Amino acid sequence: MKRKVLPLVLAGTMATTMFAGCGATNDKKTSGNDEITLTVMGPAEDQAKDNGEWLQTQCKNFAKEHKEWKIKFKYQKSSESDAKQVVTKDVSAAPDVYMFANDQLVDLVKAGGIAKLGGDTEKYVKESNDENIANSVKYKGHYYGIPYTSNAFFMYYDKRVFSEDDVKSLDKMLEKGKVSFPLTNGWYLSAMYTANGCTFYGKDGATEKDKIDLSSEKAAPVTKYLMGLVKNPNFVVVGDDGDSITPLGTGAVNAIFDGNWNYDKVVEALGGEKNVGTAVLPTIKIDGKDQQMKGFLGSKAIGVNPKCKNQEVAVALAKYLGGEKAQQAHFDTRKQAPVNKNLTSKKEILDNAAVSALVKASKESTIVQPLFGMQGYWDAAQPFGKALVNNEVTESNYKDKTEEFNKQVNGSKIS
Repeated sequence: MKRKVLPLVLAGTMATTMFAGCGATNDKKTSGNDEITLTVMGPAEDQAKDNGEWLQTQCKNFAKEHKEWKIKFKYQKSSESDAKQVVTKDVSAAPDVYMFANDQLVDLVKAGGIAKLGGDTEKYVKESNDENIANSVKYKGHYYGIPYTSNAFFMYYDKRVFSEDDVKSLDKMLEKGKVSFPLTNGWYLSAMYTANGCTFYGKDGATEKDKIDLSSEKAAPVTKYLMGLVKNPNFVVVGDDGDSITPLGTGAVNAIFDGNWNYDKVVEALGGEKNVGTAVLPTIKIDGKDQQMKGFLGSKAIGVNPKCKNQEVAVALAKYLGGEKAQQAHFDTRKQAPVNKNLTSKKEILDNAAVSALVKASKESTIVQPLFGMQGYWDAAQPFGKALVNNEVTESNYKDKTEEFNKQVNGSKIS
């Protein structure tokens, strides 16, 4: 499922609990004589028989490894992108352990719906992941989830049209074929501006005082570049329906920007894996210089409800579901790209074109997506992109339009 950007600011009260995994000294220990019931929530796809019932299988494996606990599992279905709505509606009735998209973290924290992690669990998050992935579940100095896959976009292309050398440069690609891009979607649009040094709350995505920097010196040259792109007949803007795969299948376009969630559809559209190429984001030529596009990087992670009665067991399960063995199984059953550093270098995983591209993109062509203060950007990005597409941004006003855009994106209240 294509990632959808959700608002990051909701009113709520802060209520968090510190967990330190199985070795937490202040957790109430669970008696092995008591039957424990845990409700676990994840996407329907991870519970489907056609996909090997990944979630149920991993929970059963966890129980086998922890015979000291008698565990009964209940399962609830919800996509990672909808987890926030389910949990914050009534935290006391929400699942004990759940899968969520990291851009919901601030709202989950404010609603008291997600537990801080500590001890061995926190250590695992920091040591088993690249720094950007670990930071994707970090808020105000604390870690709240165990990442199990990254969330970023890369490029798919038709190998019959473009070579591996062609796809290093967007401008070179546009000389040979048609490329589509979701210019009116802020999640993608940001990659154009970060190419020329624009930042979102500093280089780490977490420095509040730095704000969003789309200042004219850095951003106006990008706006001017985009003005030229939209007039290029080989540059195709993805429509409001977000469908770039159908045109890829008909040959109306030859390359798209998307994620590993649509790999199978891309393979079908291009007539088989032999025709499918994947690559990190290309460079774009700004003021005569090739600049590397950098898209937002997020993650999907396992969270624990602080209202869970069996805290010790819930945290241990969350760590297991986000652990190396579970990530390997997730790749085997659904081709979910792992983030554990022991897996991201394995040949069998890198042999998968989409997973390999995602792993490389996460390291080479991404920045951490901020977890706060983004509402102003999301609100302003779509109309700004549409103004570009409609040629409302012109040679005479593009600097003013860019400066106005910069003011709008910094209109978010940071909390």
